[in-house]
Amino acid sequence: MDEDFLKLENIISKTIKSFKTFITLIFNYTNTNLHFLKRTNQITIDHYNLIENSIEDISNNRENISDIYKNIDNYLEKIETIKNQVNILEQISNELNKYSKELELKCQELLK
Repeated sequence: MDEDFLKLENIISKTIKSFKTFITLIFNYTNTNLHFLKRTNQITIDHYNLIENSIEDISNNRENISDIYKNIDNYLEKIETIKNQVNILEQISNELNKYSKELELKCQELLK
């Protein structure tokens, strides 16, 4: 009976050691997975932060470009106004040239 008891005790001891090894392996596996998930999560967070910063930069660039186009529009309006004024001045100049030629002809006739 002592021999049977010793065999049983030995079997139980081996079972407990095996179970302990199994639990340790499960714990290590879980710990490794947790570490991997934490790292993956951090990489994902960093990636989304980078995307967020890129979107902010794009938005700022869009606003800057919009402001530039508004300024260009203002300049184009001013250019159009100046162009119209130049056209008016050109018409006046042509009329003055015409009148000047008429006066010159009249003066020449009077001097004859």
